Amino acid sequence: MSITLSNEAEYTLYRAFVQTWRTKKYSYKNSARMDYGFLYLLNGHITYTFDGQKIEMYSGDIIYLPKGSYYEAEFDISLGEVKNYLVNFDITGGDLCDTKDPVLYYGDKMQVLSGYFKDVVESYSNEGNSLLTRSLFYRLLHTLYSAVEIKNRSEIDGYIAKGAELLEGDYEMSVEDIAKKLHLSRSAFQKRFKSVYGMSPIQYRTVKRIEKAKDYLDTTDMPIKEIADELGFYDLSYFYKIFEKHFDVSPKKYRDNFKMYF
Repeated sequence: MSITLSNEAEYTLYRAFVQTWRTKKYSYKNSARMDYGFLYLLNGHITYTFDGQKIEMYSGDIIYLPKGSYYEAEFDISLGEVKNYLVNFDITGGDLCDTKDPVLYYGDKMQVLSGYFKDVVESYSNEGNSLLTRSLFYRLLHTLYSAVEIKNRSEIDGYIAKGAELLEGDYEMSVEDIAKKLHLSRSAFQKRFKSVYGMSPIQYRTVKRIEKAKDYLDTTDMPIKEIADELGFYDLSYFYKIFEKHFDVSPKKYRDNFKMYF
C-alpha cells in the first residue's frame, strides 16, 4: 500500500515515545483510534486483528495505524516484554493511505528506519514538539515514503498477479473482497490492475471465463447450459450475448463449426 505525501497537507506531530508491553492485549475494537500513528517494532511479536483479518508483525516491521481505525493488538510476551517506537500525529488537508485499516510494511528497507524513529522519539523526549523534533518527524515521513515506494514498485505487480489468480479461480468472489484480501482499497486495486492488464478486473474475469467456455466447447461434450453454469453464467441468454460479443458467433454455432473441421 503506497504512502502519499501532499504539499497541500499539514502533518502535525502529537507524541513520540517508546512503549513496553507486559500485558497480552490492547484494543480499539469499541472506540476508534483518535490519531494517526506509525509503530516500529523493536523486539517481539504483535498480532493485529481487524475486520476479520490478521496482520502478524515482527521485529523490524512498521505498521501504519490510521485515525478512526478499529483493531485489537495481541502481544506475544511468552519470551519477554514487547517493545516498540510509536509516533502519533494528525493530518489536515490530506491523507497518507487510501485505506482505513492498519497496513504492514516489512523487509530490509523498513529495518534501516529504526534510527529515524529513534531520533524523533529522543528529540521529543528531550525538547518536546520543537522545531528540531518536527523537522526530524518530516524527515521520517519522507524517508518512509521513499522506502515504501521503492518496495512497492518491486512487489505491487505480485499483488496484482495474485488478484488475477483470484479473479480466475473464484467466480463468486467480488472485486471488493479480492482487494480487501490484498490489503488494497477497491479503487487502488482497480486502477493498478488496469495499468498492468489493460482492462478492469471485471472485464478480465469475463474474458477468462469466455476463453474457458471456448475450451470446454472445443474439448468436451458438456451441454452449453452446464458450461455456462460451471463458469458462473447463470443467465443463459446473457452467456450467449457475451460469447457472441467476443467471438462473433453463438456457442452452439461455434461448437458446430469446430466439429465440422475437426
